[in-house]
Amino acid sequence: MRDESKNSIPIISTAKTENDARLNMLYGIGSILASAETINTAVPQILEAVCRALRFEIGEFWSFDKEKKVLHFKNSWHSSLPEAENFLEESRKFEFAKGRGLPGQVWGGGCADLD
Repeated sequence: MRDESKNSIPIISTAKTENDARLNMLYGIGSILASAETINTAVPQILEAVCRALRFEIGEFWSFDKEKKVLHFKNSWHSSLPEAENFLEESRKFEFAKGRGLPGQVWGGGCADLD
């Protein structure tokens, strides 16, 4: 592409850049899983890889409690965002039954209804 003065203007493909970042993230997750002894040791590293790749400040992992039949906070990763610890501390207080709250709705319906 050229501007009015006939100089070349480089075009950066955002889609290609995003695709490359996602592929690198998936490769990283595969490496984490291949070297982890258990899923519990892999989860914090996976959360970090996903959050860094997608530029998220916070990532949470929720697990199913078979006895209580609820989702509960299991693990997290966060950037150096000062408010993150307070947010995560509040998250640890919640449990979600099927259909309750956003996590429970996703679990119950198979997708998030963000309307």
